[in-house]
This record gives sequence, structure tokens and C-alpha cells, in this order.
Amino acid sequence: MEVNLNLTNQATAFGVTDAPQITAVVNKKRNPCKSLSLKLGAWNVRTTNDSDGSSRPERATAIICKELDKAAIDICALSEVRRPGTGNLVERTHTIFWSGSDKKEAGVGFAIRNGLLKQSDLNPIPINDRISTLRVMLKNDDYLTLISVYGPTMQRTQEEKEQFYEQLGECIEDARNDRIVVLGDLNARVGKDWSSWPSVLGKQGVGNMNSNGLMLLEFCSRYQWCVMGTMFQMKNSLKTTWQHPRSKHFHQIDHVLANTHAKQYISVTANVKMQLPNPTQKERIETS
Repeated sequence: MEVNLNLTNQATAFGVTDAPQITAVVNKKRNPCKSLSLKLGAWNVRTTNDSDGSSRPERATAIICKELDKAAIDICALSEVRRPGTGNLVERTHTIFWSGSDKKEAGVGFAIRNGLLKQSDLNPIPINDRISTLRVMLKNDDYLTLISVYGPTMQRTQEEKEQFYEQLGECIEDARNDRIVVLGDLNARVGKDWSSWPSVLGKQGVGNMNSNGLMLLEFCSRYQWCVMGTMFQMKNSLKTTWQHPRSKHFHQIDHVLANTHAKQYISVTANVKMQLPNPTQKERIETS
């Protein structure tokens, strides 16, 4: 997932972020020669850990950052980092910040380009193992709030799903005066019934909605948010981000969500293919 934010005469830091699932490109048209761009991304990396029997030539975190650097990504929302507690790890091009639980399950965070960290005071705030926030100061007392998320899968309880959206709503309320972009693996299929959700979905959705997707659409409708991956016409291969293991069908479950203040800066969302080397059998982990 990739997001380009061009904030003309607004941003105090220059950046670019790219990632492997959906891309939202944000452009402000005025004074393009003076605009500053910030590329964002979202990547479900499945894990940032290495097992004792790992066959990878480098650390998983080093490979992740190398892929982000190739894609010119400045800030990437990471999900399934699978690290306990909170912390950060500095690699050559990016620093990975994570927010996890006591167990090595789920976990979210941000990979931020080191050059951007030197220019700006960027400190991700860990909320829990499914939500982390990052506030970027712009000029004129303006702010951009990024929220990295990992939504509960279909197998999780209804109580856990409701708790996730309640906590996400609290984060949105805290930043209601900011431009807000939510990025990550929400494990939700929103489908293409744009006529039923005209203020939330565009006409370029994929497939059918599931129960998780209904919860997401109701959440977006409540806060007047848009699912940006349904707004832009492109091949389905550039929209879908996950292949079902049995049916082999591809689905759009990773999303870029934007509030009214932020959506005007987004000009495209697309899937960018990136991958880690194939893990050993010991490293294969079921989705939380």
C-alpha cells in the first residue's frame, strides 16, 4: 500500500513512503513547483522476527527496510510485527517502531526513514497491539495524524472487533482537527456496492462485502470517512492485496481511509508488490 501526500507550503518535512498493498497518492494542485511530498505505505509483514533456523541471509527488519528504500517509502504502517511490548530498532535506511502485546501476536508500528527522523520530531504513540498513531506537524499550526492498524480477522470474537473500532474511534476523536489517514490490514472486504454507501465508497471497489467489511463501512459512515482504494480506476491487480488460501481468489482487505480534511490530497491508491524471502517452516505463522 502506498500513499503520496503533496502538501504545498504545508509540510515541515519532505518524505516518500511506499508499501506493498494499497497506495494512496495525495496531491495538492496549487503551486506544484513548491509542493513537498510525503509517500506513505502499509505492509502486513507477517513478522519482523527471525527464528533460530532462519534461512534468510539478513535480518527480517533489514530486508523490510531495504524493500521500503527501493520503493522510496518514507513512512510505512506495519502490521503483524509480532514483537512484545514497545520499542524501536534502527536499520540503515529506516527505523522501525512497534507496539505489541505480551505475546508475539499481531502488533503494529511504523517504519520511518531515518533522514525524516533527523528533520522532524516524529514519535509514534503505541495504543495497543492493533493501533499506533503518529502525528506529523505541518506549518500554520496544521497537523497530519497517521494511524497504523491491524484489524481482527473473521475468526475473532465480535467483542474483540467492537473493541477495536471503539479504540480506533477514540484515536480519531483525539485528532479530529487534524488531517487523518488510517493505513493497514483491516481484514475487511468492503465490496463495490457504492450506491448503498455513496459517501464512503467509490465506484471502483472489488468483490463482495463480508461482515468485517460491514463493520468498517458503518464505522466510516459514522465519521464521514472515505475508503480511498475504491475511488480510482485501475486494474483489479492493483487494488487487491490478499489471496484466499483455498479459493485462490484475490481480495481487497488492506485499506487507506481518509477524513474530509485529508482526502482532497489523495490522488491515487494502488497495490505495490513487495515481499520477503520465503521463510522456513519454523517461521510460517498463522494470522492473528
